[in-house]
Amino acid sequence: MAQLVATPQDVLDAFTQLSGESYRDFSIREDKFMAKLEKSSSIAVLKQSAKKLIIKIPYADGHAYYRVESENPFQVSHIPYGDAWQVTESTIRGLLLKEIVDWPVVEVPVVPFIRTNTLTDGSKTYDVILESGNTQVTIACVDNGHAKAVLKTLKEASITIDNQ
Repeated sequence: MAQLVATPQDVLDAFTQLSGESYRDFSIREDKFMAKLEKSSSIAVLKQSAKKLIIKIPYADGHAYYRVESENPFQVSHIPYGDAWQVTESTIRGLLLKEIVDWPVVEVPVVPFIRTNTLTDGSKTYDVILESGNTQVTIACVDNGHAKAVLKTLKEASITIDNQ
């Protein structure tokens, strides 16, 4: 059972538009900070640690974003990214760490690939995508070299995804 805790101040600051800051500049700064959080999340996955893992919950016309702050006790904080959607506290309380990090394994072939994203400022981010059926796992990477290294490692590994 998860507990919602206060969002760290550095995260709140990153997702707050500054006085006199244009929306475009704010959006660029927000996207860059989210890319940084996603990189920390992908490192957490590689280390098999839930701390700093980003949880993306479909909500309304987008997603509500949360980050695991602690595994024991299981605590998450809200990330006010984009429209800053939030799910109800009862939904958060219903989250189980085991459901997030211990996916049941079934034998389904998975082929990883790299997706390049161009941000509004023209800079690029790179994701390694694992896709199987209706399930997609995204690993945010710092640069194309990192993405290629992750892709190489994943291609050498035995990967399965539960499509439930």
